[in-house]
Amino acid sequence: MGRPPFPAGKAKSKEVMVRFTPAMHRAMVKAAKRQGKPLTAWIREAVARALTGGD
Repeated sequence: MGRPPFPAGKAKSKEVMVRFTPAMHRAMVKAAKRQGKPLTAWIREAVARALTGGD
């Protein structure tokens, strides 16, 4: 049994459902593995770089 959910509006992060093509998913998995990161962390970092204009 896990912890109870946060009350509405109190969660520390938001969940976003997104779909990728199989080829894009494979490419992201490979990139994350090369960097030794979980896929979700790699995606968050890639989005953060895109939003700040980083390379």
